[in-house]
Amino acid sequence: MPKDILPFIGGWPSNFVVTEVLGVVMGEGTQGTSIFKDTRAKIADIFGGKVEGYSDDLAKAKDQAAKEMLELARKNGADAVGGIEHETIIASSEKGGIFVVSTMGTAVKGYLKKDS
Repeated sequence: MPKDILPFIGGWPSNFVVTEVLGVVMGEGTQGTSIFKDTRAKIADIFGGKVEGYSDDLAKAKDQAAKEMLELARKNGADAVGGIEHETIIASSEKGGIFVVSTMGTAVKGYLKKDS
């Protein structure tokens, strides 16, 4: 992730001063799954348990979306992105499936206040 952008999931911390709102930035990440993972998921659904492959695929798609969003914010001159949210769509077929993660937030210029 770009190191020069501060990501904030919720609102701004009390020591961050927003000087300019640049607008909403978005990123998207996709990760395909295979019929083998889908079969393991169906078995886990019947007998219980976590399907590690799906968790890994979802994490990769989420990371890809966040990196893309933060890179766009950096290109727009932002210092931080706040109010970050993720939306996940799962599409599946007989041959496998795909995770699509959209990540969005508000890009701003600003700075962290020094301790007084």
